[in-house]
Amino acid sequence: MIGTIGLFGSALKASAGEAMAGPANDTQFNQLISGGLFKETFVTSSRVGGASTYELGLLRPDQSVVQSGEYNWVNGQAVDFSLEYDGTNAVYKVGNITMNGAFNGGATDLFLRTRAADKTTSLFSNLTFQDATGTMTPLNLASTGAGGSDTDYLRIGKVQGAFKLSGKTTLSWTGARPSNSNLIAQIKVGTSKSTPEPATLGALALVVGSAMTSGRSKTIGMKRRQRN
Repeated sequence: MIGTIGLFGSALKASAGEAMAGPANDTQFNQLISGGLFKETFVTSSRVGGASTYELGLLRPDQSVVQSGEYNWVNGQAVDFSLEYDGTNAVYKVGNITMNGAFNGGATDLFLRTRAADKTTSLFSNLTFQDATGTMTPLNLASTGAGGSDTDYLRIGKVQGAFKLSGKTTLSWTGARPSNSNLIAQIKVGTSKSTPEPATLGALALVVGSAMTSGRSKTIGMKRRQRN
């Protein structure tokens, strides 16, 4: 039986770095945290900011700033970014700005978040993700505010080991320049509570069912011998 479980575990090992459907909004994301299903390790932030607020930030889960930077976003201009994390040290680069921070926590999931207020657009594009098992190219993520704000999420799950996410961030607006977090692109890094894959559950059910059948057969055989 032990050998059988090992066989299934090897055959059904989940691949790393999978793009998944994210929460539909901030409420659903916060429910993941309050329900103990996801724990943030750190957060990156890129926003237009304002005269008295930062544009780039490397933040703790409580939103306190580890390091911040000023960046003069140009309306509609795609800017290269990258985020690397090895389980302790995070390096976040946007354009010619580099921020570093040390954190205590692993990374099994990344939640990319875009938010756009009225007449603005926040876009992650040209994404490439690498971890210990390989490389993948997630789809673009964009929020466009029309008559109100719009928030969207993309989840990259099953991360294994150190990772690097790179791509482009584009912040666009019509009319007055936005400020604070009305136009923002974030990456929320942390660990999720693992749940068995459906295929794994099926395999375990098969193993348990086989064991139960074997047990019943042995019991029936003993009863028959007792009768004899």
